[in-house]
Amino acid sequence: TLNSHHKRLKTILNRAFKEGLISKNPYIDFRLKKESGLPKYLTKDELSRIEAHNLGGNVSLGGVRDIFLFSCYTGLRFADAQNLKMSDLQEANDGSLSIEIKQMKTGSEVYIPLLEQAQAIVESYSSLDERALKSSVLPQISNVKTNTYLKVIQDLVGIRTKLTHNVARHTW
Repeated sequence: TLNSHHKRLKTILNRAFKEGLISKNPYIDFRLKKESGLPKYLTKDELSRIEAHNLGGNVSLGGVRDIFLFSCYTGLRFADAQNLKMSDLQEANDGSLSIEIKQMKTGSEVYIPLLEQAQAIVESYSSLDERALKSSVLPQISNVKTNTYLKVIQDLVGIRTKLTHNVARHTW
């Protein structure tokens, strides 16, 4: 947040200097500090608590939890998980499933064997309306709404790690 404010102020002062409104730019030698934060991820205990909590029977929270958990078990980014179609799932001879997709962000092709927990989530949405209409594997919801609901789940479950969908990818 602090860097964002400095960046805006630096931009304004640069423009004021170029337009001759100020004689010297006080930010000419100022450099923003980039602090690399450690990725946030869930512990086994936190993940188990999210899985086990009934979330008060709220269907919307349950759907968001499933999307989150699916990414915990596959490592998929939010956009890739939301765009996942049934045709992206490949079934092996033993009945296990895997994902074969081209990632949206990087364009790289990935092959991800599905763990039992991820397969159970896929199977739990077999009667999903979106699946019948669009062949979607998971319920469709915006990233903003997902992250809003994840904060509610965080409070209900009582975990300290700030939940965002990106935490699922780091948990994987």
